[in-house]
Amino acid sequence: MSFKDSGIEWLSHIPSDWEVKKLKYLAEIIDGDRGSEYPNDKDLVDNGILFLSGDNLKSNGFNYSKVRFISEEKFAKLGRGKVLKNDIITSVRGTIGSAGLFSGEVYEQAFINAQMMIIRPRKILDSKFLFYFTKTKAWKLCLDYFAYGTAQQQLSNKILMQLPIAVPGLKIQHQVIKYLDNKINTVDKIIEQKEQLTSMLEQQRQSIITEAVTKGLNPNVKMKDSGVEWIGEIPEHWNTSLLKLYLDKLTDGSHFSPEMMDVGYPYITVKDLKYGNIDLENALKISEEDYNVLVKNGCQPNFNDVLLSKDGTIGKVAVVKENEFVILSSLAILRPNNYLDSSYLSFWLESLINKNQMESFLAGAALRRLTLQTIKKLRCIIPPLNEQLEIVKSLKERLIPLDESILLVSKQIKKLKEYRQSLIYEAVTGKIDVRDMEVD
Repeated sequence: MSFKDSGIEWLSHIPSDWEVKKLKYLAEIIDGDRGSEYPNDKDLVDNGILFLSGDNLKSNGFNYSKVRFISEEKFAKLGRGKVLKNDIITSVRGTIGSAGLFSGEVYEQAFINAQMMIIRPRKILDSKFLFYFTKTKAWKLCLDYFAYGTAQQQLSNKILMQLPIAVPGLKIQHQVIKYLDNKINTVDKIIEQKEQLTSMLEQQRQSIITEAVTKGLNPNVKMKDSGVEWIGEIPEHWNTSLLKLYLDKLTDGSHFSPEMMDVGYPYITVKDLKYGNIDLENALKISEEDYNVLVKNGCQPNFNDVLLSKDGTIGKVAVVKENEFVILSSLAILRPNNYLDSSYLSFWLESLINKNQMESFLAGAALRRLTLQTIKKLRCIIPPLNEQLEIVKSLKERLIPLDESILLVSKQIKKLKEYRQSLIYEAVTGKIDVRDMEVD
């Protein structure tokens, strides 16, 4: 098989009989109806037409664990943005490029929200071939090249139309799809097994934390009714209180949007909070000028502050051990007073009982977001300070083997996903010759 230069850096060389075409020649790009009939919270119903949001897009397609619906009457009034079977749905604001292939199997109809766009392939492009391409690093590099905005990237209809895609004839597309369906299915099963193991380990971790922060370390301690139904009994000499009464400071990051740099000061987001710690090494970087602006805006935590994610993956926590960084607005800074230990607070926030408490405040909300006002309403179990420190010491010792196991499995999952992405990229850019391959 002979190759030629594609002329596109992120596609590199492609088979000689493949062509590079702009997406506008391969598919119709459709944005949603943003007019007066665009659904608001009052238009949401218990059952009806699926109203897709970013929460429904995951790394390998759609996630329907959290869904919203609009009525058929509201759907009929809308113009653009109605999804058909085999459409590709992609996010065009914020975390751009996440994509799903709408099969029509789980839900027959859907409407996209304002952060999405529909890519509807023409007859010369198989939807699944394009879907596989959206799973490659080449797709992400392509979007990053054309996107505008800094902290909040965006894609427009016109930009999507200009994206270059390498395509063979339909026969080769179908062979690539058949090859990848087989290979990716095997890899996905292994990933799923390891993710289930991670979930089991995390549940075990959370159970250990919850037991310690609600019952203490002494199994023979006398218990009393906490006076809070969802908390139940606690040790007799412990108290429950509004968390805000034990905080010297509660604030969050700024909505100022700094420019991302290859080298600079760490800019911490939700993804950087990992099991009570902060991943500074892999954090985004910003300039010294923007860093100083955010410091002045109060976005730099102090040593021993606790960070809590209030947007995205809600409830992730970390204790600040070094503070040469600033935070995104999706994080809150909690500064305990002298009667509450930072590490104990971190463990309390991680506990299942507190996660359930936070979920109760989010129930029915159109946007899953903790506000500072909501955080002020959180209740907390408060042992004496000396017991807080004993609980922290015990938990840190008990959680070491669990955290090491979780980290090991997480690294294995990461490598499998990298292999998966590489396999897809090699196939959809023609670097793997699938023409004469026998697929089991």
